[in-house]
Amino acid sequence: MGRTEAQGWDSPTAPAVGRASGAEPRTAVLFPGMGRFDFASAGRFLVLDRYARDRLATADEVLGFSVLERFHDAGADYSEYAQLAFLIASLAAADRAEDRFGMRPDVCAGASFGQKAAAAYAGSLDFSDVVRMTAELARCEKEYFSTEHSDVVTHSVYRVPDEEFHALLDDMRARGEWFDISGVLERGFYMVSLRESRLEDFIRAVRDLGGYSMYTMRPPVHAGAFGALRRKAEAEVIAKYRIRAPRLPVISDADGTVVDSAEAMRTMLLDTFDRAIRWPDMVTSMTGLGVESLYVTGADDMFHRLNCTVRNFDVITVNPKNALRPGTTETPGPGRLNAGGEPVRGRQTEASRRPLPGNRAGCVAGEESGAKDAVGNTFTIADGCRPGAGLVMPPRAPSALQGQLGWSPV
Repeated sequence: MGRTEAQGWDSPTAPAVGRASGAEPRTAVLFPGMGRFDFASAGRFLVLDRYARDRLATADEVLGFSVLERFHDAGADYSEYAQLAFLIASLAAADRAEDRFGMRPDVCAGASFGQKAAAAYAGSLDFSDVVRMTAELARCEKEYFSTEHSDVVTHSVYRVPDEEFHALLDDMRARGEWFDISGVLERGFYMVSLRESRLEDFIRAVRDLGGYSMYTMRPPVHAGAFGALRRKAEAEVIAKYRIRAPRLPVISDADGTVVDSAEAMRTMLLDTFDRAIRWPDMVTSMTGLGVESLYVTGADDMFHRLNCTVRNFDVITVNPKNALRPGTTETPGPGRLNAGGEPVRGRQTEASRRPLPGNRAGCVAGEESGAKDAVGNTFTIADGCRPGAGLVMPPRAPSALQGQLGWSPV
């Protein structure tokens, strides 16, 4: 890998997608990649949220077991059952965004694992098929990494000075150390696959540069060395499914190209195994299509916070952390203009809120305050899963797990 390819910033691979003059602003939905995801962080949402319960019922019928109970018992962040639960939570969040907040996206995107939810949402795969495919791909990957590249992990770093960081990579290459760039998220924010035996030295070197380490993924992801995994997944899993052309444009996370055919969708789903994700290219593509509002549906601690995200879009988040908590589903308020007369996008904040007039029973709205570097205005609207919220649960008997945990939807 040459240095230019590794650097990956201001990439020329992002397509120049033309936007018609005077076109109406568009909305996109992003299904984020999968970070740490366990029952402690998402179980309550999956048990109580009406949209999640509907999705779970279908998944349970398709698979022949309770996803929720196996997720509860699994423990591992990236287990087969955690992946299924993450998929279900992402699509349930999109269901909530449509029903409660009027989301009607013109464009769809899925980053890393989020591609699976994007394929279902865009109509390229039935939900039942994407559930089966997710379970089968999880088993396929587990089998592959039990014998191949078992000593490789993917580590995320951020706030690294680019020039010094790529000099570090050059030094590693000169010493014959194998690594690959698995993700370019924005300037100074990368995912790097490397041998686990070199991880501690790499973390120390990043710290010496003034950068920070986030988390380490096992199994690793998105590396060119995993071509054999791509071929295995295609032959054993992907080939079994009928993939259709998407109903709305989907943005590839490998290079930002617009996916609009069945073959392109199939290629995108396979690219995830051996091509790095490039979020700046996706942003370039979406802004070229006229996207100004971005819904991020699903558990996400990263994409909605990135500078290149908040600089370009008004961001609305709907996720397991905020969907059932009053006053924390974030939606953009009116923007303001900069010195050049251009709109300044809102920024996501977790700040104190002042109640706004006109709140209805069970719906809490608040104006953000307290964020020192916030720009524009951000508003919060949420229907809480609590007494008086008017949240109607489907007429199914409570699960045994719900009873054990003592959670109630009212």
